[in-house]
Amino acid sequence: MSEPEAVAPSPPEMVRADPRRRRLAVVIVLVALIAGAFGIAIGLPALEDWVVSDTSPGRVSRARMVCLAFGAIIVLLAAAAIGSGRRIARYGKEAVAVGRFPPPGMPVLRDGVPLTGRPAVMLGRFYRGLGITLAVLGVALLGLGGYAVVLLWP
Repeated sequence: MSEPEAVAPSPPEMVRADPRRRRLAVVIVLVALIAGAFGIAIGLPALEDWVVSDTSPGRVSRARMVCLAFGAIIVLLAAAAIGSGRRIARYGKEAVAVGRFPPPGMPVLRDGVPLTGRPAVMLGRFYRGLGITLAVLGVALLGLGGYAVVLLWP
């Protein structure tokens, strides 16, 4: 009688990254860094000179236009933070429900083996808390931005 053959364990399932999303993420980060550096180094002094050179009392002052633009930017940033927080919290909730991280359908930037069981649930709970915190901070940014606009209003 021959011995039964040992069954090799199946390799864990791999979650594949989407190369287009990875490139898009890198491009977004680079564009944001360049735009931020340009805005601080060149745009901010030019904006200050533009506001200071305003001598027309009959129209809406340049300082008020800048103040309103600041408020609009704060609203856009807060909306982005709230939206991202909701999405992150949803992925965390799905990971807890299925016991797998990343949950099915969640985009990833690197290939990897998904976590299962208790580590996946713990990471899912962390993501959910992180998402909720980010959304709450987005709402706080709306309040703080509104307060700043009121204080800066000329």
